Amino acid sequence: PVLGAGNASCTEACASIGRQCTVATLAALNPLVDTVEELGFLMSSLGANCTTYVSEWGTGTDVPNIQPDGTCYVSDTDRDSSTYDCDRVPDSGGVLSGKRRVCCCNETLPEPPETCENPVLGAGNASCTEACASIGMECTVATLAALTPLVDTEDALALLMSTLGANCTSYNSGFGTATDVPNINLDGTCYVSDSDRTEQTYDCDRVPDSGGVLSGKRRVCCCNETLPEPVQSCDHPVLGAGNASCTEACASIGRQCTVATLAALNPLVDTVEELGALIVSLGANCTTYVSEWGTGTDVPNIQPDGTCYVSDTDRDSSTYDCDRV
Repeated sequence: PVLGAGNASCTEACASIGRQCTVATLAALNPLVDTVEELGFLMSSLGANCTTYVSEWGTGTDVPNIQPDGTCYVSDTDRDSSTYDCDRVPDSGGVLSGKRRVCCCNETLPEPPETCENPVLGAGNASCTEACASIGMECTVATLAALTPLVDTEDALALLMSTLGANCTSYNSGFGTATDVPNINLDGTCYVSDSDRTEQTYDCDRVPDSGGVLSGKRRVCCCNETLPEPVQSCDHPVLGAGNASCTEACASIGRQCTVATLAALNPLVDTVEELGALIVSLGANCTTYVSEWGTGTDVPNIQPDGTCYVSDTDRDSSTYDCDRV
């Protein structure tokens, strides 16, 4: 979560810290701002203080926010996705008054690759979904589109086929937008892709056939590394008891710890300032900070003497461990 500057949209607030706002991130924020108590608590952790509360505009597209005089606007609990707007500038009756929006941001995702980094030749009668899964990867429309420049001429397709351990004996360019093209028949006939294809002509799940009959055709596919499910914000940060694992800490409040929830926590604990604010909101205080063990499977944590261990920003999923004491 981040408190935007006066009159700033959440798009601008998130961009200021190198992240992005989406409808999903704003929806994930809502459980932290839909009561007076929770909004006040979050505001204090962000360095602001609510003096009064207004709940009647709970579905306003710039809510939650805080006025310069400390008036805080509380969000409704049940909100439709249409009531979230990252680009909305907070105002008072159309007049800019210095309101500051409370926002939630995701890490900015990299652009999809423009070239195919993981081409694969599927088994006979296998879809690209199956071919990619067989090597622990996934097929998407974007990966199939990235493959096309490598298979849209006879020479290019022949070269790729040879690197994949197959040989084209003849070529057919008459079905270049078919959803199972490019592919190779058992007799070595290779089906060449068109250069200009719309996304509707790509289908990861299509099983290659010949006039509806399975004939052992093998699709040429392109695969991405399997990405984890996008994580939402951490809705329920908790400070565990001494010597307790996160599994135990979450169980103590009737919840559970997962690698995804620890990853969702990380944006709140990967700087001295953020960790300090969160620790204060959890009823403790950091006296000193240590950043050199940022990928330790028990980090972030706080010692009895107030020493706080800060998390690294870029962490692999293998560095999160709910059971670590």
